Amino acid sequence: MTEGQKHILIVEDDPEIASLLELHFTDRNYLVSRTESGTEGLRMALEQDIDLVILDLMLPGMDGMEVCKGIRAANNALPVLMLTALSHIDRSQDGESLEFEAFGGQFACQQV
Repeated sequence: MTEGQKHILIVEDDPEIASLLELHFTDRNYLVSRTESGTEGLRMALEQDIDLVILDLMLPGMDGMEVCKGIRAANNALPVLMLTALSHIDRSQDGESLEFEAFGGQFACQQV
């Protein structure tokens, strides 16, 4: 890592998407770390000097929402960009509201 180089953590279980994101950001001189595991992603976000987390919502084991809650509990200032292949996010899961406070109260749902 060179001085001033930003470090991005990609937590994505689809290897094609993760590879494209990694290629995009390394071509722009970002340091990129990646993992397919939510549990490992949370550990990396908490133990490494990360400037941005790109986080898939649907991960095996610990999902992206739980990872985000863990990050927010330790460091509310770390930017987290959530990605999902869902075309629609139902604001309820199993009869409970999705806990958007995990995002620190600042979030936007946008279709790309």
